[in-house]
Amino acid sequence: MGSTGYPQGILCFSVVFMLCLSTSQVSAAKILFVFSLSGKSHNFFFQTLSTELASKGHDVTYITPYPMKNTPKNYRQIPLGDVSEVFGKGPKTDREVSLFEIMPFLRQTSIEICRRTYALPEVKELIKNEHFDMVVTSTFYSDCYLAFSHVFNSSLVLMSPAGTYPNDDVMMGNPALPSFVPIFFSLYTDHMNTWERFINTLMSFSLQLFHRFFIIPPHDEVIMEALGGSVPPITELQKKISLLLVNSHFTFQHPHPLVPTIQEIGGIHVKPPKPLPEDIKKFMDDAKDGVIYFSMGSFLQSADLPESSRKALLEAFGELKQKVLWKWENDSLPGQPPNVKLSKWWPQSDILAHPNIKLFITHGGLLSYQEAVLRGVPLIGIPVFGDQKLNVNRAVNQGVGLQMSLSSLTKETILKTIRTVLDDPSFAEKMKKRSSVAKDTPQPPLEKAVYWIEYVLRHEGAHHMRSAGVDLSWFQFFLVDIAAILGLGFITVVLVVLFILKMVLKLCGTSNNAKVKKQ
Repeated sequence: MGSTGYPQGILCFSVVFMLCLSTSQVSAAKILFVFSLSGKSHNFFFQTLSTELASKGHDVTYITPYPMKNTPKNYRQIPLGDVSEVFGKGPKTDREVSLFEIMPFLRQTSIEICRRTYALPEVKELIKNEHFDMVVTSTFYSDCYLAFSHVFNSSLVLMSPAGTYPNDDVMMGNPALPSFVPIFFSLYTDHMNTWERFINTLMSFSLQLFHRFFIIPPHDEVIMEALGGSVPPITELQKKISLLLVNSHFTFQHPHPLVPTIQEIGGIHVKPPKPLPEDIKKFMDDAKDGVIYFSMGSFLQSADLPESSRKALLEAFGELKQKVLWKWENDSLPGQPPNVKLSKWWPQSDILAHPNIKLFITHGGLLSYQEAVLRGVPLIGIPVFGDQKLNVNRAVNQGVGLQMSLSSLTKETILKTIRTVLDDPSFAEKMKKRSSVAKDTPQPPLEKAVYWIEYVLRHEGAHHMRSAGVDLSWFQFFLVDIAAILGLGFITVVLVVLFILKMVLKLCGTSNNAKVKKQ
């Protein structure tokens, strides 16, 4: 017993030692997060992963326009500075904004912020004197930052603040065909008729062309200005991507194919609820008829709503028996009803977890939509731009919410919509079922994201996961060349058959003519 136990003990010790050694190598990794172009909600998604990795022992450097006040150890921030004046040049947000308005704005904004990022003295110092094992950046108009992976000869990971865009799928070699995968900004479902598939395909290729010819070239120019000609073009840097983490899940969006290098981590920011501050807790605990939570997100502020919309909301809320928590960015609100409590910031996710919450009135941003689903709270959406209308439309189709138009808010429509959701128990019941499905996963999304980041680090880029579709041209990827060969082959066969028939008919005609002449 003793003679056999000793080698086993040595073996066990060796295994444990090697595992510890492996873990220490991963935990010592230096990771650069570059998220210069992001709204506050996007930044919240990115920041959740970066802080978690720091808590796991990784050395994190984060370039951001939204630095945190209290950072974990092993966490260094490089503030980009105030970019609000850049975003302030965008389309007005007191009405619904079309995709055609926002795309040119994002193009110009991304170029300007790219230049600002590379011009930062702290960034220049990083490039000159430091090394990183991994660079993590965004898919959202952030192509210029792919160059950091070349500068540091590091693994490259992307994060998408939403689902995959058409150019993301092509970039990762992912076969998400427009025949059944609606583009992110469309209101189509994954069951489209012929006309919808035609439009979806047209828009998908249009977005790819826009990105290829109007986003990548100016970003290449920014890289050239900042780093010189030693960096490969962006189209080559894209082939180095090891992993794409997307803020989606088949329970939130439509299911579609994913190659191993694309991992869904939708709901990563939703953590177990924390105790509410005492004043909020008392306000909600004492609400015998329940509480309605109202927020238009971080980009569009309630204080910027048109006067008519604000007046309609005030009058409608004042007639409700429920209490209302309103995210209001000014110090006061004239005409504030006694059942309404205001704050410039609320712990939204924790509020939505309170048992007395009955309804969430939201702009329909993806993070807010995910929180509503995971907390099981029915919603009313007032979408303005981007994916908001898509998220709200999905909630309506699922029977877990209703939609109101920002341009036509009246006291009557607000009250009717609120009372419809509150008085019909099916909205809450369906959302509870949807919540149960969304939470039934083998691994929490944040834990999953950390696992795949460390997987790439452990396997030095994990290039064995890479899809061969990355190396194909667009016409090869979509089998256009094969379709052309098959079409050409079919046409050739038809022409040969027609030629043979023509010759047979000609011979028959000649033979008949000869017989007629003999007679």
